[in-house]
Amino acid sequence: MLLLEGQAVAIRLGKQLKQTNKKIREQLSLYNAVGGEVVNMPTHLSFEDVKSCDSTLWDILKSSDVGAWRTSVPVSVKQQAVRLFCMTQRAAEEKELLISEMKSTLHFFSNEHSGLLNKVLDNVKGDMPVIIKEGLYVEMKLN
Repeated sequence: MLLLEGQAVAIRLGKQLKQTNKKIREQLSLYNAVGGEVVNMPTHLSFEDVKSCDSTLWDILKSSDVGAWRTSVPVSVKQQAVRLFCMTQRAAEEKELLISEMKSTLHFFSNEHSGLLNKVLDNVKGDMPVIIKEGLYVEMKLN
């Protein structure tokens, strides 16, 4: 059973690698189609250049010339900015949900109050204590 689970993981990882390789090849073809030198980068890249950590491409990317424009803002600051942006987006969503729930609750208890008020005005004799108790409960919820 353990072997089967390992095989399933291997198959899943294999599929992910194939998808990633396909995306990298697509991006490489787009990069190569642009042409021209960009920030000391080569004009043409092959898949072998990208996949090998020993390639000169990675030395270029690690150099201060290219890295300077990428790292002008620390990664931690970027992460915090993204996190705060997501939090403000989520807070706005929560606010809208809360307003909707508050309106729904208020509408429900308002309808309950109206129904009880109508019963009191109709004055069904045997139900009066129950109606008063329910009315007090609804009014307590509204306040």
